Amino acid sequence: MTVNINQDGAAGAMFVLAGAAGLFFAVGYDFGNLARVGPGFLPTILSIGLIVLGMMIAVNGLRSGMVVALPQARPILTILGGLGMFIALLRPAGLVPAATLAYLFLSFGGGNRRRLEALIVGTVFAIFIAVVFVVGLKLPLQLFWW
Repeated sequence: MTVNINQDGAAGAMFVLAGAAGLFFAVGYDFGNLARVGPGFLPTILSIGLIVLGMMIAVNGLRSGMVVALPQARPILTILGGLGMFIALLRPAGLVPAATLAYLFLSFGGGNRRRLEALIVGTVFAIFIAVVFVVGLKLPLQLFWW
């Protein structure tokens, strides 16, 4: 799909939406005054600032006229699938097999066709993760299914 969007316009719109969401939640708190600020003072001020900044970025982007194509779906779906695979395999298979298989799945998202190289790098990566999280941080994770 070749729909073109303005990158700065989209970024400005995201800032405005984030600021509006922050302002929506900040309204429920007492604002106070400058002498005695309430818990809603800082979120309200920051949200308004974010909305103003987003509007400035969006207007500047719309004036520049620069367009960017939408991202491809395959890498995004591969990342989500790899994350889902890791989560689904962590308890039944263990940390090392789950990380290795997730790395293998993720390596094919960018068009990598070297399966042996991906298997070796994935295994080294999984062992490194096991050393850092299980040995170094002492997290109670099962390394293998046995």
